[in-house]
Amino acid sequence: MLAAITSPKNRRGHKAILALVLFVIMVASWHTRREHHPPPPKDDPKTKPAPAPAPEKYVPVSSAITVEPITNPSKPDSDTSQRALAPMAIRPPRQKGPFSPHEKPQFSGPVAFIMELDPSAVPNIITVMLHFATVLGPDWPIVLVTLERNWRMPKSRPFHRLMREGQFRVLYLPPQTAITDHHSVSVFLTSPWLWEQFETADRVLIFQPDGILCSSSPQSVEDFLEWDMIGAPISFPHGAGYNGGLTMRNPKLMLEIARDPNLKLGPEDAEDQWFYERAKERGAHLPSYDVAKKFSVESIYYDEPMGYHQPSRWQINNIDKILKWCPEVGMLQNGRFA
Repeated sequence: MLAAITSPKNRRGHKAILALVLFVIMVASWHTRREHHPPPPKDDPKTKPAPAPAPEKYVPVSSAITVEPITNPSKPDSDTSQRALAPMAIRPPRQKGPFSPHEKPQFSGPVAFIMELDPSAVPNIITVMLHFATVLGPDWPIVLVTLERNWRMPKSRPFHRLMREGQFRVLYLPPQTAITDHHSVSVFLTSPWLWEQFETADRVLIFQPDGILCSSSPQSVEDFLEWDMIGAPISFPHGAGYNGGLTMRNPKLMLEIARDPNLKLGPEDAEDQWFYERAKERGAHLPSYDVAKKFSVESIYYDEPMGYHQPSRWQINNIDKILKWCPEVGMLQNGRFA
């Protein structure tokens, strides 16, 4: 019996039967799956693959910015350091392209300027201008006011780039301009010509090679745009008002004062204090000393202001603290008329 089962002929028959049984099982299993999961009709729209989502429409970043006007504090003496930094008002983009240094410029917002009769005689002027461009940002034009006969384009590539982009500009002074001492500076600044060049600007920020803005400050120049004049408060023994070496002013008000035929600069008057007194007489919007010292420090010390003017002259006892807060002070040199 065992021999019959295990004979080669019988083994071949058993294999054939086993293969047939396995085939029948596979076919039955396939039919069972078809009954439980029938294929969808070919024309059924529900079975069509969902179309790929359309790419999102590009939205410029600027369109997502909440544009708010620059807010003014409710009180003139409000503490600007405690105010939340409001979004800066978006102004029309500055005009780009060539600017004639012989023509009166046009502005649609605030502007900064520095005046030097011979820029090549001031070693740090390019460094300071580039720093101000960084802190102020690209919306602020920065104008170098100088004599044409003394102007030579510096080799600095960043300076060239900002000239091409229109942020840096050069404006030529009247060729007969002569400034030799403090009084001649004041005589020139209290004459109409300079303010006529900037009368279309909302505000002008005046700076010199001995003044600096601190990049560590949580405040920006825009936080002080409401004032008609603001600068480092002057200590009582030295006068009253705000120092003009790093100051922001309303050019329309300055021009109105400069054009007044009834006002004359005295031989001992400094232009910044003279303008302060005339602005006060006109009811200008002027900050208290507590607000002004947050803008800039000169003869009255204050911790962590936004800027400094001549700190190595007026704050030598605090210079280590100042350098820790504002390392950019190392860029400065004493003013030529200091």
